[in-house]
Amino acid sequence: MKSNTILKLYWIFIIIFAFSSCTKSSNIQEISDNENKDLKCYLVARTNTKSDSNFFENLTRSVISKYVVKVDSMPTAGISEKKCIYEVTLEKRNLETFVTINSKDINGYGVSQLKGNDAIQQSLLKALYNSVEEKRGIICNDFGDLLDECAKDNLIASREKTVIGVMYREANITRWIRSGKKWFHQGNKLMIKFEGEIRNGVPNGFGKESMPNGEIFEGSYVDGFRKEGTHDFPSGDFYVGKFKDRLPNGYGTLIFKNGRKYVGNFVDGSFSGQGSIFLRNGTNYIGEFKGNYHGKGTMTTREGTKFIGTWKNGKPWNVDIHETNGQKFLNMYVNGVMQ
Repeated sequence: MKSNTILKLYWIFIIIFAFSSCTKSSNIQEISDNENKDLKCYLVARTNTKSDSNFFENLTRSVISKYVVKVDSMPTAGISEKKCIYEVTLEKRNLETFVTINSKDINGYGVSQLKGNDAIQQSLLKALYNSVEEKRGIICNDFGDLLDECAKDNLIASREKTVIGVMYREANITRWIRSGKKWFHQGNKLMIKFEGEIRNGVPNGFGKESMPNGEIFEGSYVDGFRKEGTHDFPSGDFYVGKFKDRLPNGYGTLIFKNGRKYVGNFVDGSFSGQGSIFLRNGTNYIGEFKGNYHGKGTMTTREGTKFIGTWKNGKPWNVDIHETNGQKFLNMYVNGVMQ
């Protein structure tokens, strides 16, 4: 009876000590007998194939540091005392890859019949899964697709599948922002209607937006936001390119019904940065934009005359004029005034 009481007190002491060593910022529980936070742990990674050694060591160090305890590569000079060493061995035999983990705290092995680096990763994760029972849920959330054991033990976190459906969001940009940029399962004809791939409650994948004013967008979505696609306007104009939120952002092409075309960078729906514009009359401008021609650029007419220099708000500012033969005219623009 006395021995049972002593044993209970021992385990109570161990539990209290373990909880007192935890912090809010720690998302990986420390190994129970690694109480000394200043203790450094080292990795010894061995493999019977030289071609895999670097990948195996880097992967092993990363995985053990994430799920067990931070480990460093063994110093060239070695260490004075054999403390906190994780020995991990990789062997390839015929069509199977074996990984074993041995340390003071954990021991286990894993086997894979995959090929190449996938085999190394799977066998290492299986060895860790078999060694550290309290971390199985976390490992399965990260790598459930690689481990059959997770499905058998019902440890894979539920992941919502992609479905085809309909969703709605506010058409007015102010109301859209006030709504938290949310999507809704029910809506009306005054809202933007989405039809396409939905995952995690928002558009994810390919889909189509129909707007109350007749505009149409078709393209790809990530977490509810447009990423790339084609936006058609009722006027006959259309844009093809990248998006951020609801506006063109990044590289794209805007073609107008009257034949004018802009190709280049956009910021929040406006021409910005480097780009080119082509007019119906054969004139083109290549250079910098800030809503309009702004910065360094060259405008070339259909006849070949060039306006080379700096532009401001769509007008020549400090510009030299060159004929088709390259000869520079005497008349130039200085501070927006032709000389």
